[in-house]
This record gives sequence, C-alpha cells and structure tokens, in this order.
Amino acid sequence: MWKFFKQWFKAQASYFFWGYVPWLFVLIFGIVAVTYFRSYALQATGVFILLVFAFIIWLNRLR
Repeated sequence: MWKFFKQWFKAQASYFFWGYVPWLFVLIFGIVAVTYFRSYALQATGVFILLVFAFIIWLNRLR
C-alpha cells in the first residue's frame, strides 16, 4: 500500500512540476513584463512561452 502511495505521489508531483510550474513562470514573467516593459509585453511573453515549451521538450528528451 505504501508503494502505491509513493508511486501516486511521485506521479502527482511530476504532473504538478511539468504542468503548473511552467505556467506559473509565464504568469510571473507576464506580470513583470507588463509592469516594466509595457510596449513589448505581449511579444516578450509570447517568446517566453515558446522558450519555456522548448526547454520542457528538451528536458523530457534527456530523460
């Protein structure tokens, strides 16, 4: 039973890390971009989203 919970927790932690953490980074970056670079915020956030997804794909290929 403990093995099941351990596997379940590992799966949930992985889902949280690969699912929500990148979006949290994008949200924080978007807020900072709008605060300091209003004229470039939309483009910079779009580029940041592409870079985050590329980084995630690159990291998953290493595993």
